[in-house]
Amino acid sequence: MQQPICCGYYVFTLVPSLDIDDTPSRPFTGFDWSEHVQVTNLIASLLNEYIDWYRDNKPNARIRDEDKIQQHLIHVVLEAYRNYLALPELCMGIHLSKAYYSDNQLKRYHPDHLSYRILINVLAFLVHQGYLEMPYGKGTWAPNPNDRRTTRYRATEVLMLRCQKFRLSRFMITDYPYKPPEIIILKDKKVKGLSSGKPVDYEDTDFSLQARRRLKIINDFLSRHCLNLDITDEKHQLLRKQLRRHNDAGNESPCIDFTQVRLKRIFNNASFEQGGRFYGAWWQQIPSDYRIFITIDSKRTAQLDYSGMHFSIMYAQAGMDLPMEDPYALPGYDKSLRGDIKVAFNAIVNCNSERQAIQTVDYYIRKGGLSRELISGQKIIEQFIQLHAPIKDKLASGEGIKGHFIDSQIAERILLKGIDADLCILPIHDGFITTTRDIPILKHWMLEVFEEVTGHQVKVKPETFNLSIIDCLGQITPYWIAYSDNHYERNGHKQGKATAYSVMLNKQALQKQLHEDTFNKTIRDTVNNEWKSVNKKVST
Repeated sequence: MQQPICCGYYVFTLVPSLDIDDTPSRPFTGFDWSEHVQVTNLIASLLNEYIDWYRDNKPNARIRDEDKIQQHLIHVVLEAYRNYLALPELCMGIHLSKAYYSDNQLKRYHPDHLSYRILINVLAFLVHQGYLEMPYGKGTWAPNPNDRRTTRYRATEVLMLRCQKFRLSRFMITDYPYKPPEIIILKDKKVKGLSSGKPVDYEDTDFSLQARRRLKIINDFLSRHCLNLDITDEKHQLLRKQLRRHNDAGNESPCIDFTQVRLKRIFNNASFEQGGRFYGAWWQQIPSDYRIFITIDSKRTAQLDYSGMHFSIMYAQAGMDLPMEDPYALPGYDKSLRGDIKVAFNAIVNCNSERQAIQTVDYYIRKGGLSRELISGQKIIEQFIQLHAPIKDKLASGEGIKGHFIDSQIAERILLKGIDADLCILPIHDGFITTTRDIPILKHWMLEVFEEVTGHQVKVKPETFNLSIIDCLGQITPYWIAYSDNHYERNGHKQGKATAYSVMLNKQALQKQLHEDTFNKTIRDTVNNEWKSVNKKVST
């Protein structure tokens, strides 16, 4: 049974943290905004309701700051609406501590345009009117700070029907223009027990000012394009379940929010020369197998990736081009372990010492994150050193986060080239997505920019291709196929990760389609031969 505890002005309720954590949620940002006439009309009607509600509760009180009340209604209602579109049960965690709004030290990241007094009144109004609900009461509190949780709010169907009445859409939502959210994030050094460092405040430098200006140009350009995922409602539900499972493991977002098209750059170790990759967009948060269904302005897309980019950068720093075709093909290991070897490398290159790298890889093997066929961290590192002797001093030396800075600079240049040519490009760290028509120019830019930045050459590989089926009436049906790192199973048990061609429409479904269509024998044989050639490519 929940036990109330008096804590100053509020009564908090002790709620088992497991119950709270089982409900998908994300922090309330307070930066959602819109000046669209339909949003303005909705908020005006809610403001009138608010005034009536306030006078009923405090008959003798004078209503002040109507403009600010309206502003807070916009922030809260639009974010609740946006969350519901992403996932109906998705909550927003909102701090109800006065000190959070008055004494917060991280002003750069903090929505200090919010007023504690107005916010709690607006929340109380929306709950009273049935527009928001609080699944776990007014707040949660625990003696141990690690067990405390923010208060959870989420939109109700009543609010969504109201939004529907005013014909709101996700395309009407933008960032608060008078204090937009910070897009250049600087994080401190990682503390043991945490997955990453905490954001820290900083004084702007010439670099950070320039990086912010350029990223704003990129974000403004992206926001002018319709970026979507061309999948059925059934596939969307499956994707939601998949994201939820990943989120339970702390790896991914619990949902896909198509309003998240603006990027941010995250720098690490309190340095603007470490990290700097682009994060935050919805297309980066979906499983790689779904990226083949991304559309830009309703046009099909394809993805290109740099081949062995971190190795290519480290070899370039050593004055060489990458000397081998596959830098992850370690001697003594089966090809099926390539995915695990790649994960192990990413862990090793981000460690600051060989001892730390060995312990990290051994931990992943012990916990099942890597195949036991890797044997040990010691053996993996020895094999990497043997195969990559010219750059052995860069392994297990913290070079990974420095490499991220170089590849982020490369990504920035490519995105700006796209804007100059009015070509929309979506970044995924060391890969990029654009319309199939523009893949050749994207490949040219990727090769050109890498050589400009590093002085050396690199290889670019396609992550997608398509198989076109032509029926007897001459109609063409495209079957899109993605190249990605996936889990594979042997005898029903997961053995590790393998790089393979992942066919979204599996062979059984394809064969069923072929036999249901009115193919003549010649065409069917042609299609089957084409399918065999794809299988041969997969196996090699």
